[in-house]
Parts: sequence; structure tokens; C-alpha cells
Amino acid sequence: MNYTYKQIWLINFPVMMSILMEQLINITDAIFLGHVGEVELGASALAGIYYLAVYMLGFGFSIGLQVMIARRNGEQHYKETGRTFFQGLYFLSGMAVILCLLLHLASSLILRRLITSDEIFRAVIHYLDWRSFGLLFSFPFLAFRSFLVGITTTKALSVAAIMAICINIPFNYLLIFKLNLGISGAAMASSLAEFGAFIVLLLYMWVRVDKVKYGLKVVYDGKVLIKLLRLSVWSMLHSFVSVAP
Repeated sequence: MNYTYKQIWLINFPVMMSILMEQLINITDAIFLGHVGEVELGASALAGIYYLAVYMLGFGFSIGLQVMIARRNGEQHYKETGRTFFQGLYFLSGMAVILCLLLHLASSLILRRLITSDEIFRAVIHYLDWRSFGLLFSFPFLAFRSFLVGITTTKALSVAAIMAICINIPFNYLLIFKLNLGISGAAMASSLAEFGAFIVLLLYMWVRVDKVKYGLKVVYDGKVLIKLLRLSVWSMLHSFVSVAP
């Protein structure tokens, strides 16, 4: 199939928007917390990079998932795209739970050695206590994103990114200033934004995607999962190292 420049742009623009979503959420948090205090602003920047490094593990895996889904779609093995998607969804969901727990249990031990200011350290931990819940939504979102990109159906990604920002901005204002939750409120707003973006893609796939054509039924295939891991492990490491300080 030959694509025009317009078609390529229409496919890729939503993908770019979805990739920028995490950065836009961090920027929005920084803008609001800049009006709270220097400690909160600095803590949100440090915690944002720390969270982003963890998030990039899932993003790296989603690259391999996207490649495998796109290959099955290009080969016109459409039912295999759904089977591959579910293996990626299982892995990303499980990894999200594990990393969320690790952020809660290990962050204070890791960051205590890296942050000298007690005030900033406490603010970072308060932020991560709530921000870590966003992994439970952002990692499954990455699986849905990989599937939609793999089958070149990307319009919903723009809607999801816009939804995330539309949730993040008012909830930042409400939770930070009206409810006086400070940096914890910013983290809550960010996690809610990721939840909203995930719901958009979930509803889109439930309503608009042909579940019979793409074999979208719950199934476990260990062989496919192992292939995914072999394909994705290097992109996971590369994505993590590219962000981790």
C-alpha cells in the first residue's frame, strides 16, 4: 500500500501527541507547583525525572510490542495481532503492579542517598506516593497504544492525550489550591490524567475496533510472550538508560 504525505501525517501526529503526553503532564505540574513554592517546584522536577525513568521501562517494552503487532498486521495475520496484544497487556500490567510497589517501598532508600535536602526529600516522597499509582494506568495505556499504532488506527491517541491534559489542568488547580494538598495534589491530578487517557483508549477499542477480525479475546500464549521479551529487552534498557541520570 502506498501512503501519501497527508496520510502519513494523519497517522503519525496522534502518535507524537501520545508520546508527548507524559512530558506535558510534568510541565503542567511544574507550572502549578511553581506558584506553591521553590521546594515543591524542585521536588516535582526531581520526582518527575525519577518517575519518567521507571515509565520508560514500560515504554521500551511497548516499542517491541508495537513492532510485533505491526508485523502481524502487515502479514495480514490479523487474529495474531490480538493474541500478541494480550500478551503485551499481561506483561505491562504485571510490571506496573511490581514497579508501583517498588516505588512505594524502595524510593525512600534510593533517593535518601541522592537528595541532601530533607525538605526536598520529603516533598519528593509525598509526590511519588501518589504519582506511582499512575503506572497502573499508563502501562496498560502503552499496550493499547502499541496495538492501535500497529494496526495504523491512531486517531484515538490524540483524543486520549487531550483528555489527559483536560483532566490534569483543572484537577491540579482544585487539589493544589482549593483543597490545599500541595505537591500531593499535583501527583493525584497526574495519575487521574493517566487514568482518563487509558479509559479513552479502552472505550475506543471496545466500541470501534473489530474484535473478531483482530482476534481480541482473552488468551495466554507463553511462546508469544517469550518472543516479545526477547524483542523488547534491549529497547527497555535503552529507553531506561536514556532518561535515568
